Amino acid sequence: MRRIASLLKLVAVLLVGLILAITNPSRERHQQAIRDEITHDHPIASLLGVARIASSLTEYHSLGLFSYTTVDRELVSIGVCGYVWVKN
Repeated sequence: MRRIASLLKLVAVLLVGLILAITNPSRERHQQAIRDEITHDHPIASLLGVARIASSLTEYHSLGLFSYTTVDRELVSIGVCGYVWVKN
């Protein structure tokens, strides 16, 4: 019984890891979320192309299960399970 419980726990952990890896947001998803945030907060600046320029300056970092972007080592966004949160 103990072996089965241990095996089920291992399978569950591996399955969660696989789901996180598959749904890890791409660089493009991070850039789009940053553009959307800038457009929402500063619509005039967005019309001038600031959102596109700002999102292209980010460095994308993927750790397999989640990802994040930085500008000058400052955290800009975090992504997990297909969703990206942009730091305000």
